[in-house]
Amino acid sequence: MKTIKISFLITIFMISLLLVFSCAKKDFVTSGENYRKDAGNQNITKSESPAQTKDIAMREAFADLEAEESRTVKEKSGEGTVDDTVSNNATNKTRDTTGKLLVTTEPEKVLKANKVKRLLIYTGNMSIEVENIDNVQSEIKKYIDEVSGYVISMNANQMIVRVPAEVFYDSVEKVAGFGKLFSKDIQSEDVTKQFSDLSIKLENAIATKDRFIDVLKKAYKIEDILQVEKELQRITEEIEMLKGQLKYLSENISYSKIIINYSLSQDVLASKDVKSSSEYLLPFAWVSTIGIDKIISFKNY
Repeated sequence: MKTIKISFLITIFMISLLLVFSCAKKDFVTSGENYRKDAGNQNITKSESPAQTKDIAMREAFADLEAEESRTVKEKSGEGTVDDTVSNNATNKTRDTTGKLLVTTEPEKVLKANKVKRLLIYTGNMSIEVENIDNVQSEIKKYIDEVSGYVISMNANQMIVRVPAEVFYDSVEKVAGFGKLFSKDIQSEDVTKQFSDLSIKLENAIATKDRFIDVLKKAYKIEDILQVEKELQRITEEIEMLKGQLKYLSENISYSKIIINYSLSQDVLASKDVKSSSEYLLPFAWVSTIGIDKIISFKNY
């Protein structure tokens, strides 16, 4: 009986030891996991110090900027919002209080005014024979002013003018009426896609500049500040270049060029009298006393 009691107590003791050992092992494993988690959290917290957090933000910002700059125009453009409708007009048909045409050359307004048209640049080259060059020059200048155009250059044989695109064909016919039309050549250049691509590039460049400005506000290292300022200078120059190209296209779209070549008609040239003696260089003084006209017409005597 005494032996049974001792065996029973030993069994109870062994079971208790096993339970204690199991609980201790579980606590040890849990503690180990908690320790690893705490250590990981400490490492994360340590790696994301304020200075390193800004470095990460700077790297991410530069990566976003590089990705945005590498985006091609094709991803956003194609044929753009410009319709395939062909039109001879490239400006607004608005007039001021005096009746003169109001022509816009601002890129944004030009694109808006022609959103359903092709953007065309017209050039005319014509030659006419006239009876009086001075009178024709005056008439052409007067007409060009009436249609809100302007003269680019003028000499004894040629005049180059620009007129609003919407009156281009009318102006060619009007100028031809000042004399006898000898030749006429009209050409047009479609710059719709070129204008659309430049507009998209300008829009992207402006957005990139804004991003660089935001990055500059977050930069704290000298090398980062210098790098961002360098990129800002580059993107600003690119923006100004794109604006200049758009301005040039806008002016050429809104104002068409006409090159006018003029010369005296053959009838006028044939009817001119023989030049007077004062227009000749005489080799001897005594020739003047006789008269060059008489010498030239000596065969009639």
